[in-house]
Amino acid sequence: MRLAVLSDTHGFTSDVVQSLKEMPQIDYLIHLGDHYVDGIQILQETHLEGLSIKGNNDYFFEKKPMEFTTLRVGEYRIFICHGHQFGVHHGVEDLVAHGKEQGCNVCLYGHTHAFRDLLVDGVRVINPGSPVLPRYPDKHKSYAILEIGEQIELERIILE
Repeated sequence: MRLAVLSDTHGFTSDVVQSLKEMPQIDYLIHLGDHYVDGIQILQETHLEGLSIKGNNDYFFEKKPMEFTTLRVGEYRIFICHGHQFGVHHGVEDLVAHGKEQGCNVCLYGHTHAFRDLLVDGVRVINPGSPVLPRYPDKHKSYAILEIGEQIELERIILE
C-alpha cells in the first residue's frame, strides 16, 4: 500500500495537489493537520481516499478535543497525530510512549515543519515536513510517500 503523508499546509495546496496528481499510484492520503480543511480539499481535488486530522492552529477556529487516531496497514499499526499535544518540539519520547500505549509500531506527526525519520524505542517515527513552510534545520518543502509491505519504504518528495 502506498500512503501519501503531508502536514502543515496552512492554506496553500496548489503545489502539493499538482505533485500528488503526477505521482504514481497512491492508495491513501493522510493530512496531519494545521489546516485540516486543506486535507479535505486535497482529497477532493485528487480523488484519493484518506483522512485529515486537526492541528494546533485548527483549534483557534473550532474548539474540540485534541485529535489523533490509529490506522492498521498490514502488519503495521500507525499512530497519527499533529504532534503538538506530545511536545514534539522538545523531542518525540512522549509521542512514542503514547503510540506504544496504542499498540503502534509507527508514529506519524507534523507540527515542527521539519522532516524526520527516526527509530525510537523500536517505533518508526516520521514527520513529512511541510510542503509550503519548511523550518530549520532543513529548508526543503516536502511530504512523504510510505510504501508499506513487509517493510516500510520511505520516499521524501521535495517540492521546488
